[in-house]
Amino acid sequence: IEKNIENKLDEVSELVLTIAGKEEIKKLDGKKIQSTIENFIEFADIFFNIYVYNKDGYLISAAYFDKRPYSKYLGENFNNYNNVFSKYAAEVLSDGTPVFSETFRSKSNRLIVTYIAPVTDRKDIKGLVSCAIYDQDIKFQRLLDRLKPPYNGFIYLMDQKGNCLGCTG
Repeated sequence: IEKNIENKLDEVSELVLTIAGKEEIKKLDGKKIQSTIENFIEFADIFFNIYVYNKDGYLISAAYFDKRPYSKYLGENFNNYNNVFSKYAAEVLSDGTPVFSETFRSKSNRLIVTYIAPVTDRKDIKGLVSCAIYDQDIKFQRLLDRLKPPYNGFIYLMDQKGNCLGCTG
C-alpha cells in the first residue's frame, strides 16, 4: 500500500513538472494559461487546485476542481503570509527544487499538502506552480478507495503530527 501511494505521488509530481514546463505557463500570462490549468485540474486525479505564481510571489492564475471563482485571489502574494506554504515556496524559488510540503491548515482550517514546482525558462526561475491535496477530498478519497486492502482491512493515512489525512475500509 505504501509503495502504491509513493508511486502515485511520483506520478502526479511528474504531471505538475510537465505543466510547469509548458511554454504557455513559462510566459506567465494568467489569461492565456487559464484553460491549460483548468484542464489539468479537471483530469489530475489527486489534486484539488492549482495555483500559478510569478517569481515575486503574486498569484496570476488559479483553478479549482469544484470550479469555484478564483478572481478574488488573483494578485495575492504568498510573501505577505508567514505560513508553511510561504516557507516552502520561498525555498523552491531559491533553489529550484520541487517539493511536497508538510501538512498545514488552509484558511478554511482543512489539512492540506502542496506540491510546489518551479516554472523555469533556460534555468531562470520565472515563478511557481502549486497543487494541493486536501484531507478527506473526493479525489484523494478515490485514490485511497482503490488501495483498500482485502479481508475487511482498512487504511488510515496520517501525517507526522497524527492528523488523519484520509481513510478507507
